[in-house]
Amino acid sequence: MVNKIIFAFLLILTLSGFSFSQDCYTVLKVKGKIVLEKTGAQIKTNDEICSNDNLIFYSSDAVAVVHSVTKGRFTVKAVSGTGNELNDIVKSTLASVLSSGKSNLSTKGIEDSEPESKMPYFVVGNFTFRIDIKRYPINDDKYFCLKFNSEGTHLSKLNNAGDTLILNKESILNIDGKMLSDTKLDSAKLIYFDKTSGTQTQISEFSILFADETLLKDELNNYINVLKKQNLSNNQILSEILDYVSETYGQTDTKNFSDWIKSDLDL
Repeated sequence: MVNKIIFAFLLILTLSGFSFSQDCYTVLKVKGKIVLEKTGAQIKTNDEICSNDNLIFYSSDAVAVVHSVTKGRFTVKAVSGTGNELNDIVKSTLASVLSSGKSNLSTKGIEDSEPESKMPYFVVGNFTFRIDIKRYPINDDKYFCLKFNSEGTHLSKLNNAGDTLILNKESILNIDGKMLSDTKLDSAKLIYFDKTSGTQTQISEFSILFADETLLKDELNNYINVLKKQNLSNNQILSEILDYVSETYGQTDTKNFSDWIKSDLDL
């Protein structure tokens, strides 16, 4: 049986202009098992939790993203250790947790635990980026591939439109007519092939996370409904959604992703 360990909240404010008072928050996203102590139930999207609620984290990597209409968006994480990083933010927003004497709180941002350089490219539809075609011309004999491990090692030839390479889930993960099941490639190497000289050159290496668009639509529509209660303009909501996805999942193709939001979501 898994021992229940009450960790501290790692509460990270991503919006500015707030005051430290009691407030309740709408749960936007949950990763891992986090239980609301007073009900014994796992928290889930659209639940409401308040600053005097105790949360029980069942693993150190459990995380929830929550939003307050008056205070903005926070990320709540479990942290271990006995270091004292308590401040007035802790005491006013997590009074019941602090009273247990078992918690400490860090106010560091998400990026501190997951450096931006290690964040994946988050692919929703197409993810595009331009290349120097004078240095790397593209034709039948010269082209780019993505090399990655997923149920074996694979090479997927990348599509392009002129000087723009296109990352797309269907074209990359479709190997000999079969779709691979992995949605995250931890190590994808961009390779430039030159058949005329028989050479291949690694240009870069990065990770890719492919979106489950159905689940993402539900998640973001829920958040849009929360943001609409603040009487924000569509442009303000779009900006908030872009920030949220970038911080939660990874770097997006801003133009393509913005177009996807406008065409597929309730905005």
